[in-house]
Amino acid sequence: MNKRMPLVVDWLRDLATRARTPVPHPFDDLEAVLELSKARLWSTVDAHLGKFRCMPAPHEAEIRRVERLLPQRVLPVEHNDRPIDLRAIIAGGWLAVAEPAALDPEALVRATEDAPRQRFLAKAMELSAVKRGWGDLGLPEQ
Repeated sequence: MNKRMPLVVDWLRDLATRARTPVPHPFDDLEAVLELSKARLWSTVDAHLGKFRCMPAPHEAEIRRVERLLPQRVLPVEHNDRPIDLRAIIAGGWLAVAEPAALDPEALVRATEDAPRQRFLAKAMELSAVKRGWGDLGLPEQ
């Protein structure tokens, strides 16, 4: 490379000798942007999702049930003889993957990368939706 591309070699050598500054963690910047945009984010979510937005408080018992059952590989489909809300299955699925002390964006990445767990969650949601539809049609339980 010295003979064919001396300028490129000089440029690479120059880069290699420069002092490096630590690169900030990418989530730090993202969190700062989200904090600055929080009011606009919430109004956008409300405008687009409205009543379908997941508010954890009404689903707390369902979320905890999902969180307890998933590590045991039990499909969380119903709670108190009613189908579990699909939003509670998603929220409980995230909490079951996250480390207890750290609900950070990396936990969400790990949760979504885990394909078998995603298939399991999708099956739980599917069965819960079928149970709800079955009940809405007035069909017998068995």
